[in-house]
Amino acid sequence: MQQTGQYHRNHGVPDDGLTRLDNRLEKVFAQAQQAAEENRPGALGKLLAEQRHWTRNLRDCLHNDDPHLCLGDTYILRISELQAHWGLASALTPLRYVCNGKRTILATFYRTRPATAKLTSGGNTVIVHQEPVSGSGARYRGQNVEFWIKGKEASVSWKGEPLECISQPTPPAP
Repeated sequence: MQQTGQYHRNHGVPDDGLTRLDNRLEKVFAQAQQAAEENRPGALGKLLAEQRHWTRNLRDCLHNDDPHLCLGDTYILRISELQAHWGLASALTPLRYVCNGKRTILATFYRTRPATAKLTSGGNTVIVHQEPVSGSGARYRGQNVEFWIKGKEASVSWKGEPLECISQPTPPAP
């Protein structure tokens, strides 16, 4: 993996905090690589491609009004995304949501910072991060999905499709 910390130092944003985040990302990425190798065919290649894409996207931060803040946020979100996607952080019991009476979303919430959820529906998996909210409930966003939980109900926008959902008991694993 390219040393992303070296990347930020080489582009005029030297910072000990970013270097610590880079070191943390390197450790989490190594764990994700190991999990991908043990997973399924093609998982490691997909992980490596995603990481190359993420590294290229760091360049966008250099054009941001506050490159330091942008880089820090980008690192933190990538770390929590890897932890959730590869099950590297502790998780709560998954919840099953039935939406519009037909679609099912399985939501697994991870103890990451920021809080992260892995949502699976119809063979598609997305990682969403909790956003600060004023008021009740918890709102998660990411990968063109918004997931807003209020008690047992959730309002979801799944890649542009609005859904109203209610949590149901999760069936036991086979």
